[in-house]
Amino acid sequence: MGNCTCEKKPTELEAEVKFSNKEKRGVVITIHSVLNYTSKSSFRLGCYITEESVIILDSKGIKCAFYTPVYQDTRDPGPADSLYPRELAGNEIFFDFERFVNQDLQYILDNQGFKRNLYLIFQTLELSEMNSTERESELGHNEGSSPLSARYKTLANKEFKITGWAFFQLNNLKRDVQYGKFSAKVYRPPFLKPPYDEEKLVATNAQIEFSISSRKYRLDTEGEVSLMASLDRNKSPGERLHGVSII
Repeated sequence: MGNCTCEKKPTELEAEVKFSNKEKRGVVITIHSVLNYTSKSSFRLGCYITEESVIILDSKGIKCAFYTPVYQDTRDPGPADSLYPRELAGNEIFFDFERFVNQDLQYILDNQGFKRNLYLIFQTLELSEMNSTERESELGHNEGSSPLSARYKTLANKEFKITGWAFFQLNNLKRDVQYGKFSAKVYRPPFLKPPYDEEKLVATNAQIEFSISSRKYRLDTEGEVSLMASLDRNKSPGERLHGVSII
């Protein structure tokens, strides 16, 4: 009998290490501003990446959903803490808020069994002033733990009401992730899940300006993310980040 030339099949652990150390392409979402919008109370944006109507998970199994800091009208400055880092100027709200998402969206698009679109969905959220009876009534009609199914968001016992929403299809007709600077129309409630028929949506004058760029990263077997390209001048390539700017 001749010598076997078959290659040794990697063990499950070896395969996991090889996959984890593989370089991937994540996305950086930068929220620049909300134009033609006047907030009546504290304001923030909710942001979600979905595959049709389902929020996708990142490389660590966490939902790709995040919120901007809370902004307070300058006529009522509120507490001087990290929740109110900037001012609200007229009907333009400036954020310049950046978030890195450790998920390879192009990989998802290239490996779908049934072709589905990816979306970046925004919700404009204002601090709710409902009384307890109204709140219980509304929450009773919005069961479910998904951010897309709940009308009110909670932060430090503060509830936020959806005042509008917007969406952007992340992939083009060629199934490639779209990178660049964009704007999205803000629509009136009720919030709807994709897919969308824009002719049936009621648009406002407000727009959300944002950018999408890419950053290469690796995820080790301990679940730590290493960026292969710096997010700013103070971070060197390959530096590990521990949650503050990563979802």
